[in-house]
Amino acid sequence: MAEANPDPLRHDPEYDITPQSAVPVASGCPVMHQAKAGYYTLFRHADVSSALRDHDLWTSVNGPGPLFAEPELLFFLIGVDPPQHTEERRLVSKSFTPSAVAWTGARTEELVTELLDGLVAKGEGDFIEDVARIIPLYGFAWLIGAPTTDIPLLREWAINVAEGVWPDMEPETMERVMAGFSGTMEYALRLVAERKAALDCGDPVPDDLTTTLVKAGVPDNQIAFAYVPLISASTHTTTWMMGNLIYRLLTNPDQMALLRANPNLAEAAIEESLRYDPPVRGFFRTNTKPTTVHGLEMDVNTKLWPSLMAANHDPEEWDDPERFDITRPLNKLRKHYSFGHGVHYCLGAPIARIEAQIVLRHVLERLPNLRLAGEPTVQRYCRAGMGFDHLPVAWDPPADLHLDDAPSFATARP
Repeated sequence: MAEANPDPLRHDPEYDITPQSAVPVASGCPVMHQAKAGYYTLFRHADVSSALRDHDLWTSVNGPGPLFAEPELLFFLIGVDPPQHTEERRLVSKSFTPSAVAWTGARTEELVTELLDGLVAKGEGDFIEDVARIIPLYGFAWLIGAPTTDIPLLREWAINVAEGVWPDMEPETMERVMAGFSGTMEYALRLVAERKAALDCGDPVPDDLTTTLVKAGVPDNQIAFAYVPLISASTHTTTWMMGNLIYRLLTNPDQMALLRANPNLAEAAIEESLRYDPPVRGFFRTNTKPTTVHGLEMDVNTKLWPSLMAANHDPEEWDDPERFDITRPLNKLRKHYSFGHGVHYCLGAPIARIEAQIVLRHVLERLPNLRLAGEPTVQRYCRAGMGFDHLPVAWDPPADLHLDDAPSFATARP
């Protein structure tokens, strides 16, 4: 009988991809050629850093996956380089100011409180389905000004779009991917049209990303293109981030005990989880001219995958990198590459962090003796991502609270 996999995030036989750990770095292998797929993977922290910063040599315009994107699919922000990227980031950054992050945090506090109000009496649940998947979907709806009643649609499209980053090219997969792309774009175009009509009539409009882009004169189709990668980047990554965090704490009881004894370690716990298990393994770059990397000659238009996972586990950069340790210095932990590096550093990082901080605090306070209650299921619809689809957990419900007394989230919010 085969041994049970002790760490589902470190090995998934369903995927024939580059090993996720830093083993190639430790063995002295800085770059690996994936002959079957035709791309190269970088493992060393210094090399990953260089590739992510040198957008003149390693461009993003050929798409974030191993396949070459069509020119008409040059997505807002994720598929462009400076100077176009600089202007687009300037526009979008207005929705990620400290005041905007604080506003999102306040609404997230209310949302998490309602979610756990409906959970505490049950004593068990699926952390992904019951908590981690819901919060970023609401965050995305708030960001673009979408009615929260549309969240089921947004969730379906977000999964479809995520599959498109690194698709297996099966007809059924590509049909779902295109449904996600077209559904998101059509929805965005309707949202833009409604916002323009309201502005033309002088009606009050929310101060959200859609209003910002419309007022800036960004063409309708460009806004729609922007929302395609955004719907996935702002939802799944945060879901995986939260799930990975809880999983690591539950499978490292000494670290959970440290955190419970010193809640001030919460921020470090989140950053160490990000370092240890980056929700995104990395996005591809393409060279604009022939180049040589560690003696390997690469023709122009070679796809390169700078591995964020490997950079975060490079022993030249991190002490004992395979140890999950929430007592690492916070200023050092914040230098992990899980939110990227260089001009494409994740704009939504402050929102993801504040959502994780709120969730972690509420979970520790309201779900005593939290523990795993079954085998977690690793997500497999996005090969660029790393996280769980399901994470069954249990806790000790309050003795004075009965299931019938707990409010239902389904009735508390649409």
